[in-house]
Amino acid sequence: MLTLLALGLTSPVLATEPAAGPGGGPACLRWYFRDFDGDTWGVAALRKRSCVKPAGYSRRAGDCKEGDASVNPDAAEIWYDGIDQDCDGASDYDADGDGFDSASEAAGHDCDDSDASVVPGTSLGQCATDFELQDSNGAWDSLWNYYGDVVLLDLSAGWCGTCQARATDLERLHNDHGSSGLTVLTVVYEDASHNPADVSFAAAWVSAFGLTHPVLADPDGEAYDLYFQGSQPSYAIVDREGSIRLLGSGTSISTLEAEILGLL
Repeated sequence: MLTLLALGLTSPVLATEPAAGPGGGPACLRWYFRDFDGDTWGVAALRKRSCVKPAGYSRRAGDCKEGDASVNPDAAEIWYDGIDQDCDGASDYDADGDGFDSASEAAGHDCDDSDASVVPGTSLGQCATDFELQDSNGAWDSLWNYYGDVVLLDLSAGWCGTCQARATDLERLHNDHGSSGLTVLTVVYEDASHNPADVSFAAAWVSAFGLTHPVLADPDGEAYDLYFQGSQPSYAIVDREGSIRLLGSGTSISTLEAEILGLL
């Protein structure tokens, strides 16, 4: 009778059994993953080891929606439908992969989701960077609340004579073109004494000039830091898609109006 030692074995393994594999099992053992929808991709958490592929299992793991064979890592992504077809975990609303969701298809700030080089910023041609401030009534408002309109952003200060003189000109633009899709958005950042402008000063600005367009207070300089152009008043024009089309300081009302008319 052959002994284990005579067979060259040091443990009781049958001579006909395959050599030991990882974890002490046969070398043929492989992980298989439960594949409920038959798309050849299984669920990583539902696995078993076997030398033969069990029915309803796959060698590949990574399916993010078992039960739907159209969703798996091999699938082509269909953008903006809320489904991650290719299971990559990325946003379904960022087709160009720049890290910003589409403005037109989601509540994002990417004004061109087909071009990864176009991202939010404060330069001409970029998607306008958003800010959120309180208006003259104390309600929170933001630049991107007016997405879909042409926005004329006006940065003014209470001690700026030109800003005061132009307040009614901007109101006239609002009255003349508001029904066509123009929003005039005034942001006051300092009062007459060069102190940070608060909500009460924004309300006083509205009252002093009889304004009906929104006026926001910027006591911490949030909008100022983004869009100030070196002198008062500073302006930015943002088109309906959210792209910055004009930046200027002291720009004439006629120039502003011509640019606006070209975008309405």
